[in-house]
Amino acid sequence: KVNWNGAKTLPYSEDFEGQWWPEGMNFVNEDLGTLSWERSQYGAGGSAYSVVLPNANYVSNFPAFNANVDIMELPPFDFTNTSNISISYDYSFARKTGVVADTFKLQYSLDCGGTWINIPGATTASQMAASGGTVNAPYIPWSSVTPNPKWVTKSISSAILGGLNNKRDVKIRFWFQNDISTGQSQNLYIDNINISGTVGLNEFENALGLSIYPNPTSSSSVIEFTSPYNSKANLVVYDVTGRVVEENVMTVNSGVNTKYTVNSSNQLNSGVYFVSINIDGQKVIKKLIIE
Repeated sequence: KVNWNGAKTLPYSEDFEGQWWPEGMNFVNEDLGTLSWERSQYGAGGSAYSVVLPNANYVSNFPAFNANVDIMELPPFDFTNTSNISISYDYSFARKTGVVADTFKLQYSLDCGGTWINIPGATTASQMAASGGTVNAPYIPWSSVTPNPKWVTKSISSAILGGLNNKRDVKIRFWFQNDISTGQSQNLYIDNINISGTVGLNEFENALGLSIYPNPTSSSSVIEFTSPYNSKANLVVYDVTGRVVEENVMTVNSGVNTKYTVNSSNQLNSGVYFVSINIDGQKVIKKLIIE
C-alpha cells in the first residue's frame, strides 16, 4: 500500500516474483565497475526467484575487489500511527573459505537515509554462512537431495523495532561488505521480505474522511470518502438488527475522491442504519438516519 506522499505503509511484502526490479527498491553499488544485486532463479520455499549478490559468480569479482560494499534499500516507509512493527526475511549464504571475514548489516534510518542505525538481533555474515557452509565453487541454495534445504527465515520482533513506531520517514536496507583482505566472498541470497505492524484506526479514519449527506435524510444519501490506498472498498449498509440491506464493492485509488449513493431507489424504510467502509481490513462505521 502507498500513502499520499509515495511512501509505503504496512503490510509490506516482496518475494521478487513480480517485476524486476521491484517498485521503489534501490540497489546501491559504491564500488564502480563491480557487480551488484541481481535476480536469481533460486527462490526460497520452492519459489522461482530471489535476489542475489553474486560475489562468486564471476572470477573478476575477486580478489581484486576486496571490501566491496553493496546495499539493497527498500522503498521509503511511513509508519505514522503504526506500532508493533516486525520484519522477517529468508536468506542463504556460504563462505568461500573458512577464514573469510564478510560483514552483513540490517539497518534503518529515521531521517530519509541521512544516518543509519544497525538493527539489533539481525543475522551476522558468520551466522548466515551456517546455512550453506564452506563452498569453493559459486554457491547456490539448492540440493538434489532435499529441495531448498539451505534457506533460513530470520524474524526481528516488534520488541527490538520499537524505535520505528509512529515514525514517518523510515528507510530500511540490507548492507553487505565482502572480505576486506581477499575479497573472496560467496553469493548472498535474500527472499521473502515481510514487514508488518498495527495501524491505528484514527489515522485510517482521518485519512478516509468519510461523510454522509444529507443525514438525516428522507430519501437517498451520498457516501463520500477518499481512500489512502489503491485497493478495493467494501461498502455495507445494515440495519439495527445487523441485517445487510445494501452492499457494493468498488475499486478505489489513493487520494481520489469516491462518491456512492445509498438508498437510490428509496427502498429502505424509516429507521437507523449503519454504513461500513472496509479497505484492506481497516473499517470505519457511521450512522445513517432515514426519516
